[in-house]
Amino acid sequence: MVASTRKSSGLALFAAKLGEQHENLLAVHSRALALRRLSLQSIAIAANRGLVTIDYDGGYFRSNHPDKKAPALPERIRGMPPAAQKMGFWFSRMSVHQIASTLRVQF
Repeated sequence: MVASTRKSSGLALFAAKLGEQHENLLAVHSRALALRRLSLQSIAIAANRGLVTIDYDGGYFRSNHPDKKAPALPERIRGMPPAAQKMGFWFSRMSVHQIASTLRVQF
């Protein structure tokens, strides 16, 4: 659904499309909770291996190898990086409270 939503449409329109099937919108919270530990472990491994640098004060991390070519991705996940960039763009324009309210999740 992220791929079919224009970047300029924003998170609110994406949530509205997701909410057309109410169970999909409600599933966002439980899926985020289920993947929280895996996400934290992945970031920790990347930091320990020197792949990323974490800025604890700013609350973000960045790649240490921006010039390297991205690996070839399997077909089933090729749409994920552009979707993640789109969501990151939407999230950057909103407060944490607005994101939580729009997606009906808790942090």
